[in-house]
Amino acid sequence: MGLTIGPKIITENLTLHFDSGNPLGWNNTTGEWHNFASNTVGGARNTPNITYNTGEDALFFPNNTNSDCVTVNDINYVTGSSDQINNLTLEAWVKNSSTITDHTSDERIILSFDRSAVFRFGIGIDALNGISSSEGLICFSFTTGSGATATTFDIQAPNCPNLRDDTWHQIGVTYTTSEINFFLDGEIIGTTTASYGSIGGQDTTETPRYGIIGNGSESTSPGAAIGPTNNFSGYIKSIKYYNGKTFTSDEIKNNYNAQKARYGLWFINIQ
Repeated sequence: MGLTIGPKIITENLTLHFDSGNPLGWNNTTGEWHNFASNTVGGARNTPNITYNTGEDALFFPNNTNSDCVTVNDINYVTGSSDQINNLTLEAWVKNSSTITDHTSDERIILSFDRSAVFRFGIGIDALNGISSSEGLICFSFTTGSGATATTFDIQAPNCPNLRDDTWHQIGVTYTTSEINFFLDGEIIGTTTASYGSIGGQDTTETPRYGIIGNGSESTSPGAAIGPTNNFSGYIKSIKYYNGKTFTSDEIKNNYNAQKARYGLWFINIQ
């Protein structure tokens, strides 16, 4: 019998690492989560409606149109170019409910730092900026430039199946100023290219912007303002946000293989 330790997740440039499937990642008594990237308390749920499900070993977000969310307390973005984003990778393990919400385009937000100031990542998008239909699809929205030159993009994953299927999936997005790649279960499913530019840099009053897990953010302090109220519907086990690093297809596959057994740091294969 041989013991094989699988690959570990990539930690280079890891900025946010939420993992409710890790025993140290979620405190069900306080409702707080641990950011493994910074080794600090990352934030907390704002209502008891968000619950930890022992069977799924993940957080359950109910099908409501309200301000239920998990706050991100230790990451925010400010006015100007000092913290613009030129490269990023977003990855999440989610199980979408097949029950349809009453959100516009059935949007289910996974992570947001405000679409009109920084970015938003989820399933579906309510602002159909050139998109005819996005229900059940991986979507990434963001704003580049500032003032009169600010441009908001809403991009859906090409060739993406309907993910409202009550099944666990790894979903991912990589971003550069000229290319966006979308991933599903370790494989690239589509690419879009354009002269996007750097995310952020707004010179408006939309500063700072704190993150929200499972809902929209317009927060100038942790959990201060939810918008739009298009909360996630289903289970979220883990989210990783890499600022300053655009994964290759092999790196996405590495993280998929490292987590597919339990969505943790490694898997063990006994032969």
